[in-house]
Amino acid sequence: LANGDEAYLSYPEKNPLKSGQRYAIYLPKEAVVHPKTGERLGYFVQVVGEVEGRSAKKDKRARALITDSVDVIERGLRVGPLVVFVGRDR
Repeated sequence: LANGDEAYLSYPEKNPLKSGQRYAIYLPKEAVVHPKTGERLGYFVQVVGEVEGRSAKKDKRARALITDSVDVIERGLRVGPLVVFVGRDR
């Protein structure tokens, strides 16, 4: 898939895709573990693009428009909140 393509996404019933909201398309890579406890804290991910929610109907798949891609976008990739960092406060 590429910029301008429409994608169909599954989503948790309690957290539907929102129309107009932007989301990151990503591939989980490596687990991040606490160096002392070994507890899994999260994952490093590779962001491959962005989608914008178009519609979501109950018990159906959501529709989204791919708005940006920086790598190959294939079935099975994950979609989650888009977090944009702009500078640092120190």
